[in-house]
Amino acid sequence: MYVQIASELLNCLGHEYAIYKLREIVNKMLIVIEAETISRADIFVDFATNIDFEKIEKQSWITRAEDTLKRWKRETFTGWSIGYGGHISARLYDKTVEIKKSGKEYLHEIWVNQGWDKEQGVWRLEFQLRREFLGQMSIKMFSDLMGKVNDVWRYCTCDWLRLAIDDNTQNRTRWKTDPLWEMIQQISFLDGTYTGVTREVNKARIPSDKILYQNGIVGYMTSYAAREGLDVVDEKVVMKCWEEAQDHLNRETRGKDKDYLRTKINLKKKKYNKVLSKAVGLTTNLSENTQQ
Repeated sequence: MYVQIASELLNCLGHEYAIYKLREIVNKMLIVIEAETISRADIFVDFATNIDFEKIEKQSWITRAEDTLKRWKRETFTGWSIGYGGHISARLYDKTVEIKKSGKEYLHEIWVNQGWDKEQGVWRLEFQLRREFLGQMSIKMFSDLMGKVNDVWRYCTCDWLRLAIDDNTQNRTRWKTDPLWEMIQQISFLDGTYTGVTREVNKARIPSDKILYQNGIVGYMTSYAAREGLDVVDEKVVMKCWEEAQDHLNRETRGKDKDYLRTKINLKKKKYNKVLSKAVGLTTNLSENTQQ
């Protein structure tokens, strides 16, 4: 049996009540119920801010996603869509504009109870998490998600997606995190605890010895030797090839070859899941322009 719980029920009456009522209904339909599993979860936060998200440039998003899209509805900017269609995807959008179409005015009362002034726009940052990602985080059942929700939020906002301040340096991964995003990273759910679970590494993404050495290094070195009219590949040939490669890279990058190599290495560390997760502290402080 596949069930999708409506967001209105979850928002107004809470996840525990929603699951309780769902189990009641299923119990009347089935004789035996095996433990329910989660195939998708959407985790979000609504907040008010004076930041103009339309002015943010694409390069300020440091992300593992392959696509980053800026969205408009006619002439009105509506937000950002990142990683659409993937096992993890994110949306940052103007919820007050979206409500005019969806008719979910019940959210207004929830926002007012949290200090909304009924005038300022409310934005939603939402991560859609599919079965494969949840499995990598060791989340199978509803109780797993409730116990690890803060670990998931930390991974999504620290490792998978980050809003950074462009300081014009080439290595974007070293850009400082935007202060608003730092507050988003610090948000915690339920009791605010962390289990320490990390995303499991997919070993298939790491190149094998055959791909790295035989197909890669040896393949390139034999090509170099053939181009130069050589009969063997020895230490002298390897060093000569590397020196010529450095000279070529230095010319192509206008003297920034070390920065180029460092950037390439960091990108491949991310690709091969070799970047360590960052620890996130807990705080209840919010700026005067941002409301959780």
